[in-house]
Amino acid sequence: MTPTLAALLQHQRDSLAERAPAAFAALSAAPLQVQAEADHVLLCSDFVLRAIITLPSLLPQLLAENALQQARSLSDYQARVERVLAGTGHDLPACQRALRQLRQLEMVRLAWRDLCGAATVEQTLLETSWLAEALIARATAWARQSCAIRHGLPAGSDADLVVLGMGKLGGGELNFSSDVDLVLLYASGEGTNGPLSLSREEFFFAAGADADPLA
Repeated sequence: MTPTLAALLQHQRDSLAERAPAAFAALSAAPLQVQAEADHVLLCSDFVLRAIITLPSLLPQLLAENALQQARSLSDYQARVERVLAGTGHDLPACQRALRQLRQLEMVRLAWRDLCGAATVEQTLLETSWLAEALIARATAWARQSCAIRHGLPAGSDADLVVLGMGKLGGGELNFSSDVDLVLLYASGEGTNGPLSLSREEFFFAAGADADPLA
């Protein structure tokens, strides 16, 4: 390692120790292989360092779950989304916070595995797409349920919202900086059956607006 890289690595380590001591302590107690991986990641990614500092419980959780050595499936991401939302009810700020923290944790895990060669580029893109899919699907379902409490549900068996992922998401090739382009589709028909009834268009527009800050 060149003197310049050694100085940069020491700066990154010092920042972690000063600003996220719990994360630094967890990393110091990790296996030597993980510590070596951490040095590589800290040299390559300011994003990972900022995320660990912003959310000090993030790295200890990943290490405790041995998550940096594990690939995930779509069903894994779906289960994790359900787990973090358990107990949040219809508290919008709590749901937003839970989903954003999960996204931050999983993006750090994905970046770590990508930078260390633990996952191929294709696997990283696919898992990033699966993560987005799980978050979007659950946020949409949450928003529909929240709107139903106030307005009831649209009548009819075709009263579901279909969310299409376009571009890289639809192709399973979402990367770390990709925008997510969605098309929301619903059938025309009767409005909601609640006391504060809405037309079907108004209901799904409101549900889509509620889902956006969640996803």
